[in-house]
Amino acid sequence: SIDTVERLRQELPPDTRLYCLFGADAFDEIETWHRSNDLIRAGELIVVSRPSHRLRTPEGAVVHEIKGLSLPVSSTGIRERLAKGAPTPELPAAVRDYILANHLYGS
Repeated sequence: SIDTVERLRQELPPDTRLYCLFGADAFDEIETWHRSNDLIRAGELIVVSRPSHRLRTPEGAVVHEIKGLSLPVSSTGIRERLAKGAPTPELPAAVRDYILANHLYGS
């Protein structure tokens, strides 16, 4: 993720505000990600909360929480199903094909 943000920074005007969108389940693990501190400080973070989920904000992060938006999909669930070879109807066919062709997420 930080590699993508840094590449965007090179291509966009310096005063461009960047936002990263996360589901609450992925955001809970952000501090375990590669160069997470850089990602946390690279822009503003938008987190879609889950019912009965308590958002924990890492130090130095600017976080905007979206509450009340119930999305039946999670990146964690998609990755788990891909690793098992299970269907992922929420993914466009081209995205699933790319993931499978490049052996991403244990597929």
